[in-house]
Amino acid sequence: MQDVSDFTERVRQDAAWRAFLWDEALESTMIVTRAPGRIDVMGGVADYSGALVAQATIGEAAVVALTKRKDRQVRVWSVGGDTRTAVQISLDSFFLDGELRTYDAVKADFQADPTAHWAAYLAGAFFVLLAEQITPQFETGANILLHSDVPAGAGVSSSAAIEVAAMQAIGEAYGLVLDGVTLARLCQIVENCVAGAPCGVMDQMTSALGTAGELLLLLCRPHEVHGTRTLPPDVRIYGVNSGVRHSVGGDEYTRARIAAFMARKILNVEYVAQISPSAYRADHIEQVPETITGAEFLARYGETGDLVTRIDPGTTYGVRAAASHAIFEHERVECFVDLMSRTENIATAMNQAGALMYGAHWSMSKIGLGCPETDLLVNLARDSGAAKGIYGAKITGGGCGGAVALLTYGDDGVEAVTEIVDQYQAQTGRMAQVFLAGASPGALAFGPRTISSELVEN
Repeated sequence: MQDVSDFTERVRQDAAWRAFLWDEALESTMIVTRAPGRIDVMGGVADYSGALVAQATIGEAAVVALTKRKDRQVRVWSVGGDTRTAVQISLDSFFLDGELRTYDAVKADFQADPTAHWAAYLAGAFFVLLAEQITPQFETGANILLHSDVPAGAGVSSSAAIEVAAMQAIGEAYGLVLDGVTLARLCQIVENCVAGAPCGVMDQMTSALGTAGELLLLLCRPHEVHGTRTLPPDVRIYGVNSGVRHSVGGDEYTRARIAAFMARKILNVEYVAQISPSAYRADHIEQVPETITGAEFLARYGETGDLVTRIDPGTTYGVRAAASHAIFEHERVECFVDLMSRTENIATAMNQAGALMYGAHWSMSKIGLGCPETDLLVNLARDSGAAKGIYGAKITGGGCGGAVALLTYGDDGVEAVTEIVDQYQAQTGRMAQVFLAGASPGALAFGPRTISSELVEN
């Protein structure tokens, strides 16, 4: 678990970290924030179709330390396992002839150098705060030091954790009042419009608003918080990283998202998930073609209206599967949440909840977001079964690799998860990291910390 006290101690011990943070520092204090990754328990890629989602934080987190500078430079440095060189930009580069530049122009700047693109997830927050008129100007820049132990590509929202920690630190340092929903929404804009990844909002909302030991319930229309749900006694949810790298910006995820937005356009609704399963079966399913080429769709309907994706005329999209996933996943999540509220016959409720998870996994595969390794983890979980405390499993997040969520009940579940990890490694040669759902607070619950330079220099 990423801990701020350990991070602060490392700053105390590492002269290079201290020199970076207090280079041209305007003040003798640093702002430290912490934002966790998350496990997508249920909901997955139905978030951008307006579904209910159930999410949980994990112990792994991004920690950001920020000091304000005397000049208008923003310097970011990622330290840790994948150490990257510092990236420096000027706040003035966000303007042209005195006017704020466009998102597309700033995104192109960050994408121009592949070795520096990662900085968009942190420094991009400055531009978003200007573009969304949260602040009219930043008089000075900042030094931002990042350390994250949320593994990239594991489907546990490493980018959202970085964005939320950075945005919260900037807000605290510059006196900007950002409630949790606003914080998450701005971070989604960073990822969509500056970093260029077409994610939904559930990752940022969970990293910002999640609470330890509970599921966060979000109705993504676009971002309504429907409270939290404490897991029943002896019920635990684990994430198991397949070791296959997932990317929200990948072709499969983008195709699935475009297909869902095609369905929205064809059905003429604000959110596909607002259609009930019964109405879909009776009145709408035949309206939605099983597949359609991008060229045919553009000729008949025009663009989808999604601001962060563009249709490829030469690609064939599985529109009916995408619509079905959004509509039935919303229902699965509602049922799952109800089952997590049961106080009697827990084993029966867990069997039913697990069946919903297996259904969600199958549906993700139908829209092209499965992979052999995550299928193997799910099959190992199914083979273990309730007799060993494993009641359900599904691929998490955007699919195509990343992690699998496992639903366990009772003391046997912990041992069974270890057995699954060992069997997976024996069959694939891949190490599988395990995460515990609800293991730490979200960024708001944790809160920003102000630390004096004297405390890390003595």
